[in-house]
Amino acid sequence: MRSVGFEDAALTTYPTRLLWDAAAGDLVASMLARWRLIAGEPYRHGESGAVLRVTTSDGRPAVLKVGFPHWEGRWEAVALELWGGQFAPEVLKQDAWAWAMLLERAEPGEPLSRLQASTEHALEIAARLYTEAVIARSASTIPAGIPSLAEVVRKYVADATARLPHHHAALSQWGGSQALEAAFSDAIALAAEDRPGVLLHGDFNPGNIVRHGERWLLVDPKPLVGEPEFDLFPLIEQLGAPLNQPRPALALAHHLERVSALVGCDPARTARWCTIRAALAVSWHLEDGRLAAAHAVLRELGLWRQLSGT
Repeated sequence: MRSVGFEDAALTTYPTRLLWDAAAGDLVASMLARWRLIAGEPYRHGESGAVLRVTTSDGRPAVLKVGFPHWEGRWEAVALELWGGQFAPEVLKQDAWAWAMLLERAEPGEPLSRLQASTEHALEIAARLYTEAVIARSASTIPAGIPSLAEVVRKYVADATARLPHHHAALSQWGGSQALEAAFSDAIALAAEDRPGVLLHGDFNPGNIVRHGERWLLVDPKPLVGEPEFDLFPLIEQLGAPLNQPRPALALAHHLERVSALVGCDPARTARWCTIRAALAVSWHLEDGRLAAAHAVLRELGLWRQLSGT
């Protein structure tokens, strides 16, 4: 099938998560009826929306996802179709107005984050998938309309900068204001270069890489177009829990060098993007009232500033 971007109208209909949560049950029931699906166990009801196992009328196991409308996820179905079959679940049906998709079911669906294997092996799996799917496949085939990394970063930074006065007390207590401001300034500098890129996943964390038989698939993308160095931050900081190691700076540096080499990215530029993304994460945690998480990522930001020299 030919997937399209989800409709912007839903962003207006459900401007808050509270409003969408109130309607989610009816939206799911509607899609089950329209597509003649038999509901099974839910995977989760989390940030991305409602996701549950279903069986089609002809007995095929599948997954129904009814997404929470958010601007980052508007092109999810388009990216999945581009990578689909080999590197992502196949999109079987889509309702762009309801932000709903019927997807091929990945079995057993185990995420890379829970793989019982060495960190090195897990890094190699993720890097190989990223190289084959994101860099090789999407470098020459980028659908029209998907926002650029430069556009997205400018929006992130503008929003985060506007929030800084509201978080002045916490940042002053922790000594973090200068670090965030420096990272945001570097983000604008990198965005200004506006390098040609590929179709980025946008949320390339180990939980969004799932096993399907002997293959690994990408799920839950937040597509944008830009340089691959931007995408590597969650992979580097999460697999093998480098921040929990006795020498976290050394562990992060090793992951940075290893992943960059496997994917063919510039480690210095990757480190700059990791610094920026850590700063943005601090801002988001503060905005959500998660002070402990914000403080922890601020410490991580200090490590990234050392590694990037910014």
